[in-house]
Amino acid sequence: MPVDLAPTPPILDLVTERTRRALLAVAETLTLSKGSVMFRTGDSSDGLYELVSGKVKLSRLPGEAPDHPAKRHESLLRVVSAGQIFGELAVFDGGPRNATAVAVTKAVVRRYAQADIQRMVREHPDLAVACLAHITRRLRFALERTTDIHIRDGSARLGKAILLLGSRFGQRDGSRLVVRHDLTQAELGALTGLSRETVSKLLADLAGRGLLEIGAGWIVVTDEDALRRQIGPYT
Repeated sequence: MPVDLAPTPPILDLVTERTRRALLAVAETLTLSKGSVMFRTGDSSDGLYELVSGKVKLSRLPGEAPDHPAKRHESLLRVVSAGQIFGELAVFDGGPRNATAVAVTKAVVRRYAQADIQRMVREHPDLAVACLAHITRRLRFALERTTDIHIRDGSARLGKAILLLGSRFGQRDGSRLVVRHDLTQAELGALTGLSRETVSKLLADLAGRGLLEIGAGWIVVTDEDALRRQIGPYT
């Protein structure tokens, strides 16, 4: 079954105009500088966040939790794109934050207080459905990622991650796909379960074969068809 690389629709596009206005009326808009931390693993929930612009990463950092000891590297769970929500799990299950949220670039976010969201999902069923669709999509990606680690080699996992980032942050330049991901090679490794050294070698190999051009924080996919073939038949 082909993997859907399209970005998750913005949450405000999945609700009625009435619900949209109600959400925006209670939203607190925050402007964040690069490196700003919104919440950390283990924190109590203060609400749900929507990314308006920029990039935010969600990860488990070394030493943050008993299941992620200090000797381990960062585990990058996902990179949030504009329109997506994050921090929703703790809002709905009442548990602590299960990841740390950090602005990868300058970012603008809307924060919806926990009490407001819990009230609104009762009063606006379309919001509840939209949140359920978002969480279900995240579960699908989590399952695919777990499966990829077991069935795909490092080069295929890295290629798939590049195309996924391209679907969210890429811009077309003729037949070329320019992906300004703003991640370090260590972060690309954390996203794909690879070491920084392995990512560096694989990127150099893909570039040497004419599939990519690489730079600090950006990648240009010069042969997208070949990169898709590199991933394998289930893409």
